[in-house]
Parts: sequence; C-alpha cells; structure tokens
Amino acid sequence: MMRTSEREKGGVGEREEKVKTRFSLPGQEASCPGKELVLLHWRKKNNPVKHAPVLSLALSLLLVLAACDDSFTPVSEDKTDFFAVSGFLDTAADTHFVRVSPVRETVAPSEEPEVIQVMTTHLATGAQTVWQDSLVLLDNNRTGRLFFAQIPVGPGETYRLEVRGAEGEMTHAVTRVPPRIRLAPGPLVPGFNQRFAQRVTLLDQFLMPFRADLIYEVTLPGSDEPVTLTSFFIGTAPGPDGLQVIINLEFHREEILTRLGLPRTDSTVVLNRIGLEIEQLSAEWSAEDTPEVSGPIKNGFGFFGSVSRYTASWTLDAADLKRLGYRAPG
Repeated sequence: MMRTSEREKGGVGEREEKVKTRFSLPGQEASCPGKELVLLHWRKKNNPVKHAPVLSLALSLLLVLAACDDSFTPVSEDKTDFFAVSGFLDTAADTHFVRVSPVRETVAPSEEPEVIQVMTTHLATGAQTVWQDSLVLLDNNRTGRLFFAQIPVGPGETYRLEVRGAEGEMTHAVTRVPPRIRLAPGPLVPGFNQRFAQRVTLLDQFLMPFRADLIYEVTLPGSDEPVTLTSFFIGTAPGPDGLQVIINLEFHREEILTRLGLPRTDSTVVLNRIGLEIEQLSAEWSAEDTPEVSGPIKNGFGFFGSVSRYTASWTLDAADLKRLGYRAPG
C-alpha cells in the first residue's frame, strides 16, 4: 500500500534552514545589487549532494532587479494610470516584496508622493494586510520605494493588491495562487529493460508544471540524519486522468548508491520517501492565459502575480522497498 502526503517547504518536520540576504529595513537605505536586499528562502540542511534550485533563485532575483532598476520610468498621459507595480506572492516565502512607482505624465523628474499605501486582501476570508515600505537607493542616486509584508500565502487562494495615493487614487490587481496538484502513485511496473518503474499521475493536470524536480530522501546505514538527493531524469506520458510522470526506480537506486559512494549490491540504505518539488506560476506570467479573475492591473501597469512552491511526497510499502533493494523506515 502506498500513501501520499504534501508539505510546504519550510514546514514542520522538513530538515531545512532559512537563508537570509540583507535588505534595508524601514528608515534605512540599501544599495544595489540585490545582495543588499533581504531574500528569505529555504535550503536543505546538511545536504552536500543536493543541487541548488536555479529557477527558484531566478524568480527571487526578478523582483530584486526590478527594485534596483532605474532605467524604467513609468510615463502615461492616461489620467487613470496612477502607479506601476512589480512583484509577486510566493507560498515558500514568509516575506513578500512589491516595487511601486508613481506614473508621471512626462519623463521629467518629480518627487514621489509622501503617502502611498499598499494593502492585500485575502478574498476568501477578507483578511487585510497593510504593507510596510522602505527606500532603496537606485543607480542614479535617486530613491525608489519597495513595500514588503509578512503574510502566509496558500496554494489555491486569491489575493487582491491595492495601491493608494495621498489623494485617493488607486491601482489594483488580483492574483489566484496556483492550487496544489494531487498525486496518484501507481504500483511498481516493469520499465525500461524490464526494470522496476513507477507511474505517478498528476490528477487533472495535463501539462508539466513550470518546475517539477524528483527527490529521494534516504538514510545511510549507521546514521539518523536523512539525506535528500535530487536531479534525476523523469519521463512523462499522457494519461486519462492527467499527465503521468514515469520514474525509473531501479535505475535511480543505482545512481543514488553511486552518489553516496556505496556499492550497487548494498541493501542497507533506507528509502524514507520519494517526492516532487513542484513550482507553478500563476496565469499572470503568461498574458495569453490570463483569466478574467486574474486580469491585468487596473488603473496602472506593471506586473503582479504569484508562485506556488511545495513538495508532494509519497512512500513505498515494505515489500516494494525490498524488491528494489532498500530497507524500510523504522
């Protein structure tokens, strides 16, 4: 029998550690590049064999670059364009950032309004959060405004962003965070060269997510500390209930033993779980697929979207683990 479970990155029981890069707090100034801003993200603790998630880092850097870039001057003669915004919500982060710039009628420099309020509303509960602001120093020695808030962002939830000026002008946008993908792991089947494989169906999901990395969590003989390994090849095939991810379990076991410096005949490694680290982008990242509920920014322009990142994992029963050459947990 197999059972499935899902855990947010950074959730209880995950052996991860939070990494912080410095950011200017309210009342302070930071200079670019982005190393002077705070990026809160998670990485596996005591895991020398796992590769860094490059795409996740790229998403984080997107907003940092927007915060430091002074080459973009929002100009519009439309009297209803009030602010340009740049930012996104991330389920794997506890702090979120949005860059806000007032829209001007000319390219001539002008002072930003003294009062700008940024607020998000969780549409399901009505809970509202007012974001704090901080000044960042741009390359031209002028200051820009970066707003940040510590709010829990859940997959499948919808949030409204409102930016208000001193005279009541308002720019707003709505984003729906991509929901979790439900997994249906199948039984062990003969795969390539008649070696054991497994098909895992992404229920009601017929396209591959933006990122889906396969992971194995194992415990070495004589150790109580699990090790997580990633960067394994996976195949895909269409299925009646969703996209099927094809996992070559027996080939991956040989690769795991090689990475750990153990002989291929070893049968003492414990396989705790298999999982997919999933990263999904909201509709705003693709303008052609943007639905009405997550429409474009109103009374302004720029970008506001969301990213859903989590780990969906499952286990194999003791008989299947023995067939593959692993030990069962416990």
